[in-house]
Amino acid sequence: MNMAQSNSLNHYIAERKAKLADSDRPAMIMTHVVCGYPSFEDNWKELEIMQEFGVDLVELQFPFSEPSADGPLFVKANQQAISDGVQVNDCFDFMAKVSAAFSFKVVMMGYFNTIFKTGQREFLERLKQAGGHGFIVPDLPIEEATELHSIAQELGLSPVVLMTPTNSDERLAELAQSADGFVYTVARK
Repeated sequence: MNMAQSNSLNHYIAERKAKLADSDRPAMIMTHVVCGYPSFEDNWKELEIMQEFGVDLVELQFPFSEPSADGPLFVKANQQAISDGVQVNDCFDFMAKVSAAFSFKVVMMGYFNTIFKTGQREFLERLKQAGGHGFIVPDLPIEEATELHSIAQELGLSPVVLMTPTNSDERLAELAQSADGFVYTVARK
């Protein structure tokens, strides 16, 4: 197994599932934090609690001005974090500290404009360096994600793809082919 495979989200999820196979506990518990909302200090306290309760995976959302795939509470949290001056560099720095301090894995959740503005390769290299294991980019159709997913594969990062109740069976198959790590299933329209 090469380094990219040994660090992959797939490998981690398989390990967790095997470890918890005889347990009543869900195979994976994933949570979400908007970086810098209400503050990075509060985020840290939240993550300490998550660690205490055995969370396996945390989405660290990089705040964005137009979080189109989020509900009203996350929109408010994104807007407040941006108003408070949270920048992409702050999120990468925070992710690095989180990855070094906690046993759960982290994935970046955010929007493509942030990646595009930084540069796809640079963004993913920084994500990997900060200890990220994958990313969720809900506003990037898979047809436009070829380069990003190719770089991710090279770096051993997992692109997490969203599937929704409105997807056709054919579309679900296409999405599954582009996913790595796990598929994010949206429960409602």
